Formats: sequence, structure tokens, C-alpha cells
Amino acid sequence: MPPKPTSKRRKTTAPTAPPQELSILNLPLEHESRECYLSSIRGHQNGHYLYEVTFSGSRSGWRGTINVPEHKLDRAAKRAWTNHYYTAPIGPGPEGMPIKKSADTKGIATFLDLISEKTSRETGKGIYVRGLEVEFNGTKYKGEALLLKEDPIIKEMIEWARDCLNARESIEGGDEGDLRDSHIHTVEFFGPAPKKGRKSDVEIWELDGDDVLFAGKVSVRSLKEDDDARRELVIDVRIDGESHFLRGELREGMKVGRFLVIKADEA
Repeated sequence: MPPKPTSKRRKTTAPTAPPQELSILNLPLEHESRECYLSSIRGHQNGHYLYEVTFSGSRSGWRGTINVPEHKLDRAAKRAWTNHYYTAPIGPGPEGMPIKKSADTKGIATFLDLISEKTSRETGKGIYVRGLEVEFNGTKYKGEALLLKEDPIIKEMIEWARDCLNARESIEGGDEGDLRDSHIHTVEFFGPAPKKGRKSDVEIWELDGDDVLFAGKVSVRSLKEDDDARRELVIDVRIDGESHFLRGELREGMKVGRFLVIKADEA
């Protein structure tokens, strides 16, 4: 596509030369950030307190832990933990010292790459362990987030990461002369869901680049929805009075997809 870069897109972790076969632990997941809360202190060992972190919204089923150096806690917090440790009943029941949710316990969590996978001893279900970084009161703490393999959010992220790598490999494996009519871009839709015959606000960027190639309104030429709630679209991007057609797919609940540049007679 001929448009010139207009802005920078958010950074991704896509490698410059991915191998043909990547394990799940090597997939370049996007590092997303969202609000979190310190919910309890789970233990104290080797000069660090282990804090549990909870998340809201679609990530409410995820759980995280971070290690906080003991010098970061004030005397009141240390005293509260000591009292809890020596007075908490022994036996089954909630573990850790609960922390009341408030503005003072809010931080910003950033989910990093997958680092391992295991099976829950309690439920027997598969679990992914994802790197976690939490910024709290201006300081960043490292930890990990636990999430079920069956969680629809992480399943979508993994499928999306695989699609991006496969598409990139198909581009790199083609001849230079074939790229113009078969170039693949990432398209992100904003606002209401796209509808045939209406305009949608989008950003279009290179599949593995940082530059936004186009930002503005496009026309939705066609839209088909299958039984899996996947939508196949053709959009018309007008640049300097010339139309460029892209065909792609949006999965259920997603507003970002891979779109292929096609010829006018294919639109």
C-alpha cells in the first residue's frame, strides 16, 4: 500500500526471524497493561513478602503474585503480618492475610510472555504461567500470573500470535514481485462494530512494523458472518482519491485482524 506513515503503533514483541516451529512458550504475545489490586500477603521468606495480585474485568479469573522486599513495607504492615502469622487458625481455610481493596492498593500490571505450563494439583486442569510486572507507588515488582489454559482470552491471544507468525513467514517466503498484490496488514477497528455499507474508523499498520500506514475512515464493501460468529470483511481504503481493497477476518469479540490487499476485481 502506498500511504506514508502517520504515527507510531504500540510496540509488540514480534521477533525479527521466528523459527518455523515455535512452542507456545516462545510465541510473541502482546504485553498488555491494566489495573490491578494487592489482595493479600501470602508469605514472608528470604527478605521478601509474597503479595497476591487480583485483576478486574475479563482478566478477573487470573491470579498473580509479586515479591516485595521487606524494606518496602512500613512498620504497621509488618506488624499486621506478624500478628496474622501467629494467630491465624491452623487447618483448611483461606490462606494469607487479606488486604482491603482501596485506592492505596491499586497498581498497574503488565502481562509478559508465557514462561511455563503446569497442572493444578487441586483441580487437575492445565495452567499457564505468564511473566508479570506490577508498578505500585512508582516502583516496579516482578512476579508471575497464573491462568487456566482453557481461558478464552489466552486461547485467543495464542491463536492470534500464531496467525501473525504464519502470515509473516508466508510474506518472507514469497517473491518480491508478488508482495504488492498479496501484502498482509493488521487492521484495528474503533467504535461500533463494522457494518456493510457504512464507514468505520480504523488504523492500518504493517504486520510486524511500528508505523501506522493509515488512520481514518474506510468503507465496508462486504460482510459475511459464519456459524462461529467470525466475520469476513472487505474494506475500501481511499488514499489520495485511489481505492485500495483489503479482505480479512474478525473473530468473535475481536476488533483486530489480518487483512490481505486484493485487486479491485476480487473485492
